[in-house]
Amino acid sequence: MGVFVIPLINVTKEGVTILGIDVEGPGIGDVVEVEKAQIEPEGRGLSAFPSGIFTTDPPVNLLLDGCHSPPSPMPLEGFTLAPGQRVRVWMVLKAGSEGKFESTQQLVTYRWQGTEYQQNIAFYFRGRVVAGSGGPPMDKSERACLDQTTPLNPDSGQ
Repeated sequence: MGVFVIPLINVTKEGVTILGIDVEGPGIGDVVEVEKAQIEPEGRGLSAFPSGIFTTDPPVNLLLDGCHSPPSPMPLEGFTLAPGQRVRVWMVLKAGSEGKFESTQQLVTYRWQGTEYQQNIAFYFRGRVVAGSGGPPMDKSERACLDQTTPLNPDSGQ
């Protein structure tokens, strides 16, 4: 399962360097774990791309004028946000064991003016891992664009 939503905005007058992001909540780390976290800067055709839960990597969505995907997610760790810059975080979660999980917050660690800080971003999502379920169903807007992406769970029969 992929989550594309967590917004980060640099409201300072200097660059802010992202050092990492930790997803926190019950079941995070044993039921599911973050397999990948990347940043997608806004302003590159991204503003019309919806946030949400996706079953493909990279996330894709069929709109009226065809298939769309974030242009090129970049590594999260070490990314420097320019003053006023907005980005969104793309995370791929991997199932570890059966059970329920919920993310109640994401702890972002960053460096500003040579000092390390942490800030909680409150974006809530939850789910359940069931053995043999094939994962969450693929949305028809993703299925129509499979030639431009990779299913996160190819065994799900999507």
